[in-house]
Amino acid sequence: MSPRNLTHPLPAQQHVHTAFGLTLLSDIPFPELSTAEIPEANPVTIRLQEGDYRDHIPEELLPQPLGFQVTPDSAVVYLKGVGVFLLQSGIQVTVIPVPDASPEGIRQAITGIVMALICYQRGRLVLHGSAVSIAGKAVVFLADSGEGKSSMAAALHAQGHLLLTDDLTVIDLSTPIRVAIAGTPIKLNPQMAQALKIKAPSQPLLSEKHLYRIDPPVCEPQKLDRIFILSTDPQLSITPLSPQKAVIELLRFAGLKVILPARDSAHFSQCAALAQACPLFQLRRPKTLACLPGIAAQIAQDITNDR
Repeated sequence: MSPRNLTHPLPAQQHVHTAFGLTLLSDIPFPELSTAEIPEANPVTIRLQEGDYRDHIPEELLPQPLGFQVTPDSAVVYLKGVGVFLLQSGIQVTVIPVPDASPEGIRQAITGIVMALICYQRGRLVLHGSAVSIAGKAVVFLADSGEGKSSMAAALHAQGHLLLTDDLTVIDLSTPIRVAIAGTPIKLNPQMAQALKIKAPSQPLLSEKHLYRIDPPVCEPQKLDRIFILSTDPQLSITPLSPQKAVIELLRFAGLKVILPARDSAHFSQCAALAQACPLFQLRRPKTLACLPGIAAQIAQDITNDR
């Protein structure tokens, strides 16, 4: 293989950010993340490395949009048009970009799939969901893509509640069970953001959605109170799930589906422990913009009144 020039020169200084309750000590600046002055004792180190990304993946993977190899201690992730990410023990990420990779694409990969794997390697439970804090209680919404978990979180944020994380929720199962603030932007359709009066800096994605940066206040991880599984129905209903059904639903949304092995023994044990410790509910509701603020207000009132 012929060598290629690195189009992302190595920086002279490192940048300190926070995401998902972790400190990032990074060669790459993340303007969408909060900054920190002093890194924690065990930060995630993110480094740009010179070299040819093709040296780290089989040639047959090059045309594919995604390739990966994941273990609890190490991982190799390839994203076409972005680069290769080498992860080690939940503490180190080495980034080898493809030529002409966009800085936005690299950052989105790190704050998404790469951070999910880092948290997995650190023993956290990674769920496909969004979360808010209502009266100091963390509330998680799990749903398939397009089912409205980001919209529900945005509607509650618009009513004055703290947005914790969008699309990727990381659970710390130590006592008490907690959800950390991700500090990453939320993905919304611009019409939805306008209707909910979300006024924040935005960045268009390749899809019809935009990223909206909502700066979180500095606060500790929030104690988990309950989890909702979202689905569409003409009538609003909230039904508690049995522990057995709760485990099944948690396994369905554990990991990143295409990356993390949702059926491995660690995930099963974590989901079973979470189902025993935290109530889960099936939330069926009309998925219409007109109904969304009222549903969000009712959820918030129920949680606030539940002492």
